[in-house]
Amino acid sequence: PPTEEQLQRLREGVVITTEVQKDNNSNRGTSKQKKFEVRAKTLPCKIRRLPSGSSTTTDELSTRLEFTLVEGRNRQIRKMVESIGLKVASLHRTGFATITLRGLSEGNWAELDHREMRAIERVISAADEVRGRGDEEKG
Repeated sequence: PPTEEQLQRLREGVVITTEVQKDNNSNRGTSKQKKFEVRAKTLPCKIRRLPSGSSTTTDELSTRLEFTLVEGRNRQIRKMVESIGLKVASLHRTGFATITLRGLSEGNWAELDHREMRAIERVISAADEVRGRGDEEKG
């Protein structure tokens, strides 16, 4: 199981390697995606230990943790945990923005209501602004 020191390192941010894509516009009017790896420190996050409950692994030392990220990158939690010498047995997303799985039983789904759709639109809009893609690229 992770030590409190290891969890604190994760909470403060650790350096991981992640793949990013960049549009490479050529002179011929075509656009290609260029991929490359970047090493960067993760943003601070919240982590708390959860009660053990039933485990899907036979490892009695497994620990359940809840991560709350500001912005999650591809495979970020797995890479963060690996950076402190541990492995992730399984992941389960319980929410995105203000939308949670509360009230849904396993295997079921529900349509998003107007409020939830607006929350997603706000997240996308904010991400576009951060990346310098304002309204001019949306239409």
